[in-house]
Amino acid sequence: MRPDPISALATAIAADVEAARTEPRLRVRLALEEHTAAHAVALLELAAAEGRLRVDLRVDRWGAVIVRAVVDPVVGG
Repeated sequence: MRPDPISALATAIAADVEAARTEPRLRVRLALEEHTAAHAVALLELAAAEGRLRVDLRVDRWGAVIVRAVVDPVVGG
C-alpha cells in the first residue's frame, strides 16, 4: 500500500506549526510560517487534483470572506 501524500503533507504542516510555535527567534519563526503556508498550498493543490477537495465560501455580516477547505479521506486505501 503506497502512503497517502496528502497525509504526509498534513504531518509536515503539523510539525512546522509546532516548530514555529516554540521557536524564540523571529526570523526562524517567520521562515517556518512561510514553509507551512507552502505546504498548505501544496496540500490543497494535490487534493484538488485528486478530486478530494471540498471548499465552502461565505461572507460574514462585516463583509469578510470565510473559506473552509476540507480534504476528503482516502476510501479503501
